[in-house]
Amino acid sequence: MNNNPDNPDRQQREAMGNVAETPKRVLVKPPPPIVLGVNNKTAWEEFEDAFEWYAMAMELDEQPPRIQVAVFMRTLGSAVKDIFANFAYDLAVKYVKGSLIPIADTLSRDCAQIMTDEMDDEEELEVNSMTCLSDAALERYKISTQEDPILAKLIKFIMKGWPDTVEEVPKAIRSYFTFKDELSIAEGLIFKGEKVVVPESERKQALNDIHTGHIGIQASLRRAREFLFWPGMCAQIQEMLGKCGICEKNQRANQKQTVIMKRVPDYPFEIVATDLFSFRKKEYILMVDSYSGYYDFKMLPNTTSEAVIKFLKDKFADHGIPLEVHSDGGPQFSSKEFRDFSREWKFNHIMSSPYFARSSGLAERYVQTAKNLLKKCHEDGQDVKLALLLSRNTPGEGLRSPAERLFSRKTRNPLCVNRTLLKPDTVNDNTERLQEKRDAQKEYADVGARDFQELPEGTRVRVQDKDKTWSTGTVVEQKSGRSYNVKMDDGRRVWRNRHFLHETTSEIPPKAPPMSHHPPAADANSHPEPTPNVTPTPQSCPAPLPTGNSSNGSSNRPSSVPQGSQVITTRSGRVVRPPNRLDL
Repeated sequence: MNNNPDNPDRQQREAMGNVAETPKRVLVKPPPPIVLGVNNKTAWEEFEDAFEWYAMAMELDEQPPRIQVAVFMRTLGSAVKDIFANFAYDLAVKYVKGSLIPIADTLSRDCAQIMTDEMDDEEELEVNSMTCLSDAALERYKISTQEDPILAKLIKFIMKGWPDTVEEVPKAIRSYFTFKDELSIAEGLIFKGEKVVVPESERKQALNDIHTGHIGIQASLRRAREFLFWPGMCAQIQEMLGKCGICEKNQRANQKQTVIMKRVPDYPFEIVATDLFSFRKKEYILMVDSYSGYYDFKMLPNTTSEAVIKFLKDKFADHGIPLEVHSDGGPQFSSKEFRDFSREWKFNHIMSSPYFARSSGLAERYVQTAKNLLKKCHEDGQDVKLALLLSRNTPGEGLRSPAERLFSRKTRNPLCVNRTLLKPDTVNDNTERLQEKRDAQKEYADVGARDFQELPEGTRVRVQDKDKTWSTGTVVEQKSGRSYNVKMDDGRRVWRNRHFLHETTSEIPPKAPPMSHHPPAADANSHPEPTPNVTPTPQSCPAPLPTGNSSNGSSNRPSSVPQGSQVITTRSGRVVRPPNRLDL
């Protein structure tokens, strides 16, 4: 006998004894016995009533946890006894042999076959047609299925049965083994579930039907999976769409790229940007300093390279020659005169990619500022130069004013009263503040953007044109990090940013498009390939006009295309007809 006072069993028995003695000291009636069905109470409700009696009698909330557990277990035991004592049925478990049970359960059914005269007769079932093809199409599919050697082997295995392992199946039809239970034959065709297995000779037409309307890849796959099946169908659909000229031409624009921030200058007029803009049918040129935000603009009599160079020379003479000059690739900046100017004045000229304004964001942003200033001053009749002076003395958000950053002092203006404000004050932390602001701008601009892979030389690409359509070409050179020279399939050489390029699987056309009598106009940033001089042969010359003494009595009006002449078509397919001249 274990007399250990720390024995948990002993403590529980003592607690149970204490619980049993507690009701004797309390003037409370004992709980009534549990009787099912009384006052429509359930067994659990009866148990709750008994437990509440014990809890009230013993002030159970103030008792230790072990006493509370003991009371609960005792009450629950009594409730279970009362429930079984008052149960409406007297249950008895008795074994009965399965053959004596008239209604067999699912585990002891009698599987012995009972043959009757009615079951001896074979049941005839009528199967309606499963296809909705026309008679000609159905016959074509049947013949193609029978003549297909792979499907012929597949039919044999479907009819005779499949082996247990895939190694016993011929390699040609092993791809069907994983879903062999879904294959069936009806009306001479093979079905995988409700989808027909298309024979090899019919797959090209099926691919064309799938891509009707030139829908996207995912929509084409969903369309095909509803009706058709053959091994490798999805890969063939993706390959076909990747070579579709119509889809290639009308693709959506690329996702935006992450921003490449240009270097923050260390001193004023180290990096400047310039650009041309129009306002009220007048042409202007603008220049802005990247370090200070100081900008100026001037109306030009014309937009020649000479006028642009004269404006820049005036500014460089006032503030010094910058180290870098950024501009777009317009004809004024890509001319020989401007190249000579940059070489003579010893600065680096950096041009941005065509049609990609973000690569020259500094100049584009201040062009917008200059246009707004001109527009508002014109509507209000204010002096543009005075407004420009005040804007140069206006501090930026977290930055000093452009005049202070450029000249290290404020310039006198109508708002200046205290002359001490005009004393020089060197700005020392401008570069760090500019870097912080540009980092914040980049973080905001890169939301939803991604980086594209570099394109090696010889990569086949699609190039987005100004009309938002795409043409194919080949990368021939990488000019800078995101700028590429591309040789188009029509012979042009264009310079484009990576944003306007997309890799493609289309191949180079076997023949170049025929040269038109009037070559297509190239944009300012395209460079046609030089073509060798071609001497016309007698066969390519127009035939002489028929004379009025013609034996056939035809009129002097020549035919639209002279016989023996070379037919020339434009890119759109229109026949170019040379002019008919009198042979005097």
